[in-house]
Amino acid sequence: MLETTNHQFKYSDFYVPEWELEHLFIGTFNPEFGQKVPYYYGRPSNYFWRIITDIFVREISPEDNELFSKLRELKIGCIDLVDSLTYNKQEYHNMINGEGYSDNVLFKKKNNIEKSYNTQKIIDLIKINNLDKVYFTNKGHVFIKEQKEEMKLIEKFCTVIYLSSPSQSNVHRKSLDSVIDDWKTNIF
Repeated sequence: MLETTNHQFKYSDFYVPEWELEHLFIGTFNPEFGQKVPYYYGRPSNYFWRIITDIFVREISPEDNELFSKLRELKIGCIDLVDSLTYNKQEYHNMINGEGYSDNVLFKKKNNIEKSYNTQKIIDLIKINNLDKVYFTNKGHVFIKEQKEEMKLIEKFCTVIYLSSPSQSNVHRKSLDSVIDDWKTNIF
């Protein structure tokens, strides 16, 4: 039996940032039945906002009541590459909608998970904001041909900078300082 899982924020006002952008950060996917978070990269196991706070020298958190005014002021927006997944419920439901979801599993070559992408929405944001670069919060090593093709479509309109992942597992492998240095070098 097939089931579709949408992005957790698909029906939120902020799913696609509608404010002026200088910095667009692209992630992968946040399932609607997974751990609830207030905004992109909101899990405690993700260091995205600690890194952003450090490099923009401004305290910013997805739990902050002033989050959207700070994002507008800094001209930062976030969006994920994947909009929804269609998959065999028996085989993948707990993995996608539970705590164990990971990009490594989602983007395996032979997992029979159909993905719907936000590629055109991302391209529209690039055009509207005249962005010459966007930032992907993953080095892209887990991508298979399908995702690489989506990224090539985006790269027709601007440079895609692949940043070190802000995930807890990556930060512990490297160090938070080295990830921050990677981001500073690539963003400024």
